[in-house]
Amino acid sequence: MTRQIGPVPSFQDAMNGLRFKVISMLDTTGTVSSEYKLSALTRFSSSYFPSSANAWLAQKVIAMVRASLSLRDPSQPRYSKFIHGQRDVMAGGELKAMPSFLHSLQGAGLLLAGPTGAGKTSFIQRLRACIGEEHTLIRLGGSAPAEMRFLPMLYVRWPDCGTLSGLLGNMRNALISELGSAETDARAFSNFFGKRGQNIAIATCIFLNLGLFVIDGASIRSLRGEYREILNFVATLQEFSGIPTIVSCTYPVAQALTRLGGRGANLSNVGAEYFDLIPAGNLWNRYCQFAWKLGQLDKSLEMPAHLPDCMWNASLGNFRIATHGFIAIHHALINTPNLWASGTLSQDAILGVLELNLRAFAEPLKVMHQFGRDGSVSDADLWTHGDYLPFEAFSGTPSCDFENKRSHRRGA
Repeated sequence: MTRQIGPVPSFQDAMNGLRFKVISMLDTTGTVSSEYKLSALTRFSSSYFPSSANAWLAQKVIAMVRASLSLRDPSQPRYSKFIHGQRDVMAGGELKAMPSFLHSLQGAGLLLAGPTGAGKTSFIQRLRACIGEEHTLIRLGGSAPAEMRFLPMLYVRWPDCGTLSGLLGNMRNALISELGSAETDARAFSNFFGKRGQNIAIATCIFLNLGLFVIDGASIRSLRGEYREILNFVATLQEFSGIPTIVSCTYPVAQALTRLGGRGANLSNVGAEYFDLIPAGNLWNRYCQFAWKLGQLDKSLEMPAHLPDCMWNASLGNFRIATHGFIAIHHALINTPNLWASGTLSQDAILGVLELNLRAFAEPLKVMHQFGRDGSVSDADLWTHGDYLPFEAFSGTPSCDFENKRSHRRGA
């Protein structure tokens, strides 16, 4: 089974696998229409600039997936028997305990935590490209089924309603997207919503030889509903399948997990990786050079020396905000060529474009500035824009206050 995803990559191979430059500068812009350039820029946000920490994390995750798959081998009689036992679960029975030789896989998973705009989702999407994007059919001999599916990774969004039924619905939609076709029955995976829905969902993951299960997008608004049910489902999936999991969230959710108690709290203990905003400096400058070269510009045009400082001051190192800023600058250079009339893009021109096009982020940026200056923000701002703030923003919040705020939002 491990042959389906290849070996753990070297550091440099991991960097190369994560790095993704979906568009690039042109050899010449003289014969390229504005319409072509604008169309190309629609793919800007799919590009990815990895850091060394991202490459190390990719190695860690791929090693974790390989370790799991090496034991979950359908060609081995002991595991084949476990897979066949899932038929009873699919028929409405209880989950089957993993055989003892799989016990080392229980609890395999990671929590990815960081502010909105720190690059968690982009990393996960590039990780998917490294592990494998398409499901495949594998042929097996012996007592195992002659042919089985292998699904490298299943990506599921945290449900807006914050409930297990919402998660199972998103999971069903993700599986139909991965495995379905135009002829897929509308009732596919509808048994996820029955009395034993979560058991059937876990058994389905086992039958698919799933390599990695990912839940992404947990934020402050995720704390409404019964999010404990979702965390219990993740813990149950780990306990009864040995499938590695990743849960991606902002820091308010990470803080909630540390205070939760019960099985859900174990999620914060299995291993946490933190995605923080990039400070001004060499790494930020290299990111800006990467983003500059994604524009539909002539290769001879050098990035203005003042652009990294302007962009950092406008975004505070937030990739989501910076992406909007770079797209706006590239659009401006296409639509208003005289911005480059002096041979460079002036600082005033850059600031004008950013001020105009980043207005949607004015409030979170104001709160981010205040926290950076004072080390605290008002309670209202904390719970409105806390997804943009660092871990320390919630560290001083007493557990009882945190629970009261969570309960208040759930009842809203």
